[in-house]
Amino acid sequence: MANEQQVAAWQASGTCEWRIVDGRLEVRPAGGRATGTLGDFGWLRYKPLIKSAVFLPGVKATACEGMFQDCDQLTVADLSRLDGSSVTSLADMFDGCSSLTSVDLDGLSGSSPGEAANMFFGCSSLVSVDLSDINGSNINSLEGMFNSCSELVSVALPDLSDSMATSAQAMFFNCAKLADLDLADVRMPLLSNMENMFGGCKSLTRLDLSALGATNVTDMDSVFSGCSGLERVDLSGLAGSSPKEMNCLFMGCSSIEEIDLTALDVFRAKTLNYLFYNCGKLRRLDLTSFDTSGVIQMEGMFGNGASLKEVRLGHGFSFCGAKQEPLCQLPSSAGTHTLGWRNSSGRVYAASEIPANQAETYRSGIVLDADLICLFSRYYVYDGSPVNLILTTGLNEGVDYTASYANNVEVGTGSVTFEGIGDYVGSLTFDFDISQGVPQVGAPEGIVASWGAEALGSSASRWLDLGQSGPGGDFLHRLRRRPGDLHTRGHAQLRERCQGGESAD
Repeated sequence: MANEQQVAAWQASGTCEWRIVDGRLEVRPAGGRATGTLGDFGWLRYKPLIKSAVFLPGVKATACEGMFQDCDQLTVADLSRLDGSSVTSLADMFDGCSSLTSVDLDGLSGSSPGEAANMFFGCSSLVSVDLSDINGSNINSLEGMFNSCSELVSVALPDLSDSMATSAQAMFFNCAKLADLDLADVRMPLLSNMENMFGGCKSLTRLDLSALGATNVTDMDSVFSGCSGLERVDLSGLAGSSPKEMNCLFMGCSSIEEIDLTALDVFRAKTLNYLFYNCGKLRRLDLTSFDTSGVIQMEGMFGNGASLKEVRLGHGFSFCGAKQEPLCQLPSSAGTHTLGWRNSSGRVYAASEIPANQAETYRSGIVLDADLICLFSRYYVYDGSPVNLILTTGLNEGVDYTASYANNVEVGTGSVTFEGIGDYVGSLTFDFDISQGVPQVGAPEGIVASWGAEALGSSASRWLDLGQSGPGGDFLHRLRRRPGDLHTRGHAQLRERCQGGESAD
């Protein structure tokens, strides 16, 4: 029968036969027939031997469910010559084929299977797959179809323009390298379960679900959780849906800046935990359709969302939900700074003070404090002009704040009030003192300075000694004045010496 490397003798399967030689599984019609219908998958007893698989012409399959399940050594599967046009199920077909890198499914062209759940579950080496020739209108479950295909870069989906699928749970879960996914023509009017549908797809940047037409979705837990590269998503195709579960819906979507959830009605939801947790770039949220009156849990709903700048709330929104005390609040801090929320009329609220059940738009701002702006000095000298305050700040007047003054000219106590604008909110007031200045001293007039000896022009003149005489008394600094001419003030000390009309030596 089989040695460690092969099953050389042909083995029966329906009206077909198969063998494994040098790691290659071959399947053909039995007994030299032109065609044959495949029966069971007996080769699954020898999974470790199968490195590649090929179907020769004439092999017909009506079911492919579990055909290569857990063949973790399989790298290449060629189904291009398989007649799979009548296949009814593709569920678990390559489930667990962790080494599969290449698959040709042209032989399934024209098929209209009813199941495709877990078709490529765990195919962690698969890079691309083309299912575009398959009619997907009868598929009722897409659950886990590409779950954990961590190397998958591109996928051409079956025709899902009018799909009967009710579940797409974890359909693309952990497809970490999948960067482009065209769902613009995908319509799933019966879809109810989207849990983790795109969870962990961290390379996806855009998703267009506008054509989905899914009005009955009930489970949206973690649909986009971990989609760290997602920048834009259109949820309008979910209009009318009223999900019961929405936990972690956008958790970890660290690149998205704006989310419009007006298509969703959450009045049946009981838990909204971590809905926008760790959405580090999220700036705008529209939650006007949210009725939280029945919600009992909203833990971490806006956690780590300091970048959030604008939130629109509707009449049905309350941070208390069905409880009597707050279940969550908008972000209250950004780094070491406190955040405030300004409504459309300019009133600023703390995050914990935003009123319930009021349709309003709130914009966040950093609350002004003394770490952001303060007076370098609170003491100034009166000079008849408005005080030019010296500030310590990195903010810009007219961009981040305005300043208004009270009594900033006259001697006494003045004040300045800074009002936050733009990205800043709140107000901050400082007092400062204006004191009387030291009187200004004018230069004295009629004073003449001389060096050395000088004859007195008049016996009425006086000499004023401005310093010590030099050695032997032969050098003096003197000022000569006429009676009544000299007026002095300040700190200079003048020693007057009358010379009595004699000349100075």
